Amino acid sequence: MARWPNLRPPRLRPPQLRQRLPLPIPNSPQLPQPLLRALARRHGALAYDVLGNAAAAADLGAYFGAELYAREIDYLVEQEWAASAEDVLWRRTKAGLSLDAGQREAVARYLIQRLS
Repeated sequence: MARWPNLRPPRLRPPQLRQRLPLPIPNSPQLPQPLLRALARRHGALAYDVLGNAAAAADLGAYFGAELYAREIDYLVEQEWAASAEDVLWRRTKAGLSLDAGQREAVARYLIQRLS
């Protein structure tokens, strides 16, 4: 079996990321830049799908911290089949690294309500 040590998939670096997801997002001047950067980092060009028609942070639902809003959790449940708080916080967003215990518990309560 031949080895191809010099062939690697291209890495998406910040300048390329900006080309794929222009900041600020047109028609969304009220969305905070840290949120847009976090969504671009977590979802790439699919960040547009996460945002939907949101024009301001208030349109994204409850805020849990670490740039994680209810809208993103809803997207993860509907499109990526996230089934638990651990799935959202540790596997899909890594937001659990930045949230305190109370915020993580709030995400868990939201998901229990959302999935029931």
